Amino acid sequence: MPGPEPSTPRPADGSDAERMTDDPRGRRSYAGAVRQDLAQRARRRLEIVRPTTVRQLPPRTPVTLTVVTYATLLVVAVAARGAATGVTVIAVALASAVVAVGWTRLVGLPSRRGTLITVSLSAVLLLASVVLPDDGGSLRWVPAALAVGVVVAFLHQLVRRDGRPRVVVSLSGTLLALGILAAGVTWVALPSMAGGRDAAVAAWAALAVAAAAEWLCHRARWFTALAPTALLAGAVAGGLVGALVEASVPWCALLGLACSAASLALRVVLSPLPALVTLRAQAVSGVASVLVVGPLVETAARHLLAS
Repeated sequence: MPGPEPSTPRPADGSDAERMTDDPRGRRSYAGAVRQDLAQRARRRLEIVRPTTVRQLPPRTPVTLTVVTYATLLVVAVAARGAATGVTVIAVALASAVVAVGWTRLVGLPSRRGTLITVSLSAVLLLASVVLPDDGGSLRWVPAALAVGVVVAFLHQLVRRDGRPRVVVSLSGTLLALGILAAGVTWVALPSMAGGRDAAVAAWAALAVAAAAEWLCHRARWFTALAPTALLAGAVAGGLVGALVEASVPWCALLGLACSAASLALRVVLSPLPALVTLRAQAVSGVASVLVVGPLVETAARHLLAS
């Protein structure tokens, strides 16, 4: 009497792999289902990593409001009589805190706590390099403070305990934040310059008008005219303010054009980030786009508008 035939064990997941093996039609349907599932996963991954264009994004109203509000705060601080330097330091410190707290979430960096500590420490060093020395208005100590921040950023990568995934992304994102903060502290030097107030007012008008023009073009779906309109509006606003404050109109118009271009470029670079749907991230984007134009305003005040 022949013994019982050994039975093939069923798969642990309870699927009908045995029946599909015996039935060619089942094998084909199973393979088709697997291919379809893999294709769907690939499409989802592509949607996540695919760069988003400006045409696919809604107008970021909080970003525009942040740009206008913070630029107004800075120009009021620079133009303040007597306590202009102190008020400007407070305004820049507030902006640095906003960037330090929200930068890691905006850019999506790993090791958020370590990056927050690195950026915050660098912000304190950069502000101290302008406020504490007697010649802080010359900005001569800013490169040294920035160099210390870069060293701290590299040390942070060495002491990470999470296996250091995405180390290049983490390091480059941190260094970008340090560059924005270093550019922002140059606003502190404006009250002590002869042409500081004129340059600050021209930059404020250019930033506010360019941000408003960008928002209007985006809302009207005029994507082709977005950048030219924003840059032209910034240049015209800077020139008009230069005429009102009796400064050099061509230099103020050029300053407005340069500030509008730098601010718009940073907002466009940050606009496709997924985290920009939150109000905190949009506030960081708006504040950073104002801080980044600091060297342009300082250069214009020191070399072009000084009388």
